[in-house]
Amino acid sequence: LGNAYDRLGDLARQRELLERALKINEREYGADHHAVATTLVNLGSVHGRLGDHTRQRDILERAHRIMEREFGPNSHKVTASLVNLSLAYGALGDMHRQRDLLERALRINEQEYGPDHRAVANTVLNLGNVYGCLGDAERKRDLLLRALRIKQREYGPDHHEVAKALVSLGNAFGDLGMLEEQREFLERALSIQRRHFGPDHRELLSSLTGLSTLYDRLKDIERKKDLLEQSLRIMERSFGPQHYNVGIIIAALAEAHGELGDFDKKRELLEQSLVIIEFKFGPDHHNVAVYLTEIAQTYQKLGNLVRRDELLERARRIEEAVRAAGSIDGVTGSGYLSSQGYASSSGVCGLATTTAGLAGIHCDRHADVARWPFSSWLLAPLRTSLQGALVFCPKRCSRRAMEARLVGSGGGGGGGGKS
Repeated sequence: LGNAYDRLGDLARQRELLERALKINEREYGADHHAVATTLVNLGSVHGRLGDHTRQRDILERAHRIMEREFGPNSHKVTASLVNLSLAYGALGDMHRQRDLLERALRINEQEYGPDHRAVANTVLNLGNVYGCLGDAERKRDLLLRALRIKQREYGPDHHEVAKALVSLGNAFGDLGMLEEQREFLERALSIQRRHFGPDHRELLSSLTGLSTLYDRLKDIERKKDLLEQSLRIMERSFGPQHYNVGIIIAALAEAHGELGDFDKKRELLEQSLVIIEFKFGPDHHNVAVYLTEIAQTYQKLGNLVRRDELLERARRIEEAVRAAGSIDGVTGSGYLSSQGYASSSGVCGLATTTAGLAGIHCDRHADVARWPFSSWLLAPLRTSLQGALVFCPKRCSRRAMEARLVGSGGGGGGGGKS
């Protein structure tokens, strides 16, 4: 029943049911039974999609200990817990730990099933995206090509599982500057997703955001705006108009309007986004100051210098208070308004890997996501929240590209789940 609510997008209800199932399993089997681990893996995944990645990691660490004790460290039954745990570490920004866990899971799966089995493909896909986050674009591409070949052979060329690999691979080609190949793979993925899920399903977000990246790089701002508007409609319907991820995509759309010279629309959207940012971080957070500064600059474009000065003064007061506290993002004495460019690649990549789960998108349905080369003001929240970013990343990494979720206590690949 919990998994049914997952498919309906009601993560809070799914969490409640899984917590209830956990209590029952602990009472019936004891705290260290593999049936308990199965429920823990599902519950940890839900916490991840709800944005609590510390809780996700802790739950999955417990599940993994149980599985290792029950089946041994090299059993194929532990690979699902390894993959899920790796996704939690990726969400927390520890990409090296994520890579190590995935490499271990891959070795076990290859030994159990052979190098070209479908059980191997998802782990290869995850691993490829992590290598992308770590800056090895060629290694990423090679792993993703391997995953795509397996999936096409297993499912056929037009299966939605193939679309996941196509999204990741398309963005890998984008990393390597091969934009025509990127467009070809992403358009093909989007076509498959629309045919399989319909035009307004959240599954389309991975392709839509990847394509928005491409058209941004090609300086086709109108096309980028259209793709962002499609993404926004899907996100608002799927997650609610006040969801943090919605706030970020509204800000991205605002920037597109600014690039097209429509500063009044940019102002309107930025102020709408600011309400969500304030709710997420509080009214006196430095991310709010960053957004205030951008809104002030927009008012200047509109000729309203009085409102510009009011907003800049509020931003200045926030920055002074933050500086007085001595730390921004754990870095002593650095004011954000003077910071430059993107966040560190590991932090933002890890943060981007949290995206789909936070948004309620099944992590195994949101392969590689977009590098959107937005201004540093828009990326400000991405520096501070490993629990709420959408899909922005300097190295275009994946959100738990193909999560292995345990759904039963038996069977291969870790308690019946995919890995």
